[in-house]
Amino acid sequence: PAQVIAVTGSNGKTTVKEMLHQILDREAPTLATRGNFNNDIGVPLTLFRLSPKDRYAIVELGANHPGEIARLAKIADPDIVYVNNVAAAHLTGFGSVQGVVEAKGELYAYCQPQQVAVFNNDEVASEYWRSICAAKNQISCGMNNPADLSGRFQSEEQGLHLELGYRGDTQNISLPVFGEHNARNAIAAVTLAIVAGVEFARATQNLTHFSGVKGRLQIMRGPVQSRLIDDSYNANPDSLEAGIKVLCALKGTPWLALGDMGELGGDTETLHLQAAQSARRQGVEKLFAIGPMSCIASREFRDQGLCFERIEDMSASILAQIHEQVNLLVKGSRSAGMDRLVELLLDPNVDR
Repeated sequence: PAQVIAVTGSNGKTTVKEMLHQILDREAPTLATRGNFNNDIGVPLTLFRLSPKDRYAIVELGANHPGEIARLAKIADPDIVYVNNVAAAHLTGFGSVQGVVEAKGELYAYCQPQQVAVFNNDEVASEYWRSICAAKNQISCGMNNPADLSGRFQSEEQGLHLELGYRGDTQNISLPVFGEHNARNAIAAVTLAIVAGVEFARATQNLTHFSGVKGRLQIMRGPVQSRLIDDSYNANPDSLEAGIKVLCALKGTPWLALGDMGELGGDTETLHLQAAQSARRQGVEKLFAIGPMSCIASREFRDQGLCFERIEDMSASILAQIHEQVNLLVKGSRSAGMDRLVELLLDPNVDR
């Protein structure tokens, strides 16, 4: 009997899923994808966990090749669908950003008239997605363009303050997460909850209990009273840019520890260089790099760009230099293993 909600996108889909889970699970038993079990194996494993008591099921769909979202949509057979955004991710499989647009759009193409489609009106691909979606009930969310549920945010010392508007009603909440992208994730989660049947005020109130997702812009106390921003779960150019914006908005000295971003196709080196140039422009003072592409990018920082072959050596170098004024962002694709760096920095006595 569960109402199934399918979520995909290049960035933020796991955070939207977890925010939505926080909202819905306070209303009724809710199943949600664990971790990143979002592929041909993970989606069925998620659905096998459904029980008669579950009123909602939030299923995350991931892909790195055309056709995968279409196949996963058939397996999940969702009642509500949402694509969070599109970015330069998995370009090795998709070929181009337009390839990503079309692949993510497979979720909307799956819709029949009885299903509900939620659109991010700030995403440039939304017009194309609407053209291929047969769902009669279409709801929108966004910050920059008119939408059924709109929002704006202010950055605070402890996170974000959000003002959300829906059908003439306004709700204000504060969340212990950072960055414009998380404001957008929250707006999407509240919209999906409303579509699933939760009253607007209850949806926003339930979301106040959200405290973030491990490895995704988690700000914590680092060595010698520094601040460590753990965004080590994964990386592409857009999510790195979002992390850099959060880093440079904090009071203190911004440093970046970067591992290679994977699956970027033929533009890999260029995209890494552009990321390093953007980091310098925004005020990052020091770049610690691991991986061939990140090490090339570190040259943009001249003598403040340091290259390493081992995570352990990178950790030792950071620990030898870090001080209480430093804010250190740790970022990289899963293959870079930057979560290991976080582990070493938080506990230098762990097995090396």
